[in-house]
Amino acid sequence: MTIKASVAGNLGGDATLRHLQDGTPILDFSIGAKGDKNRETGESTTQWVRCSMWGKRGESLAQYFTKGRYVVAFGSLTQQSFTSKEGQARTSLELKIDDVSMGPSPAPREEGQQQAAPQQRQAPPQQGFTPAQRQAPPQQGYQQQAAPQGQQRRANF
Repeated sequence: MTIKASVAGNLGGDATLRHLQDGTPILDFSIGAKGDKNRETGESTTQWVRCSMWGKRGESLAQYFTKGRYVVAFGSLTQQSFTSKEGQARTSLELKIDDVSMGPSPAPREEGQQQAAPQQRQAPPQQGFTPAQRQAPPQQGYQQQAAPQGQQRRANF
């Protein structure tokens, strides 16, 4: 059984790109999602989700996945079992990414914090419709009816 999930939050650090022996690229990163606020203290907790993106898409997005960037990731949850340094058996959940959306770059760090050297970066290729396509007239066979007052309009296909 496959469990599909989505996670929205900020990257906890720069993503790490690695390659398997056969050359398959894997992009690893963690997303911090704010949890519910504690009623007593008013503080919210951060839930961390480990993520991996396999293939060329992960390889091409690696340079854009920097600490603090807001992302929304969709994928399949997998359970990993491991032994901790203390010798205890543990499990963790990992999201194997099928699709991801990025938000704006993180804000510049405040004075006194170490800042990485500026790098020339190009925006990733945009997918979807161009503004001209969004404004295109309806195609043949598509008619929009005027809605009676107080109701939504409906499209007939």
